Amino acid sequence: MSKLVRVTFTPTLLTSAYSSGDVLFATTEVLGALAQKGSVSWLRGISVHDTDDQKLALDLYFLRDDVELGTIHEAPDITDDETLSITGVVEVATGDYLDVGGASVAVRNDLYIPLTGPAGSRSIFVAALTGGTPTHTADGMVIDLWVEQQTY
Repeated sequence: MSKLVRVTFTPTLLTSAYSSGDVLFATTEVLGALAQKGSVSWLRGISVHDTDDQKLALDLYFLRDDVELGTIHEAPDITDDETLSITGVVEVATGDYLDVGGASVAVRNDLYIPLTGPAGSRSIFVAALTGGTPTHTADGMVIDLWVEQQTY
């Protein structure tokens, strides 16, 4: 049996201008993305709520372990071995955003990415790289993950 759940997190951003290709936010633990410890869930969609209205192209990296893509605000420096933790990547293009006044929202509902976490945990990990040169507030982005959780 499965159910679709929304799991929301607010990554911590730096408030100075990024360079394209920088780590946008450090690896962030997303609690409760998996229905059961050690199970697999499926990422079916995402919503990126950009309250700073930057309409930022970005790549979201989904990881099964707490490994870093690199230091926030710098180029990625993930090791070859650590890349084995990546279970999927979602590209969000500038054109995916719709302007809703002082904010913008990008939605991707065309996903089918497996999510797994560390043994004994219901968490997954997410990090991102920027595809532009935005300037954000520290909490200027909220991300909803639409996850199909498998229950046994």
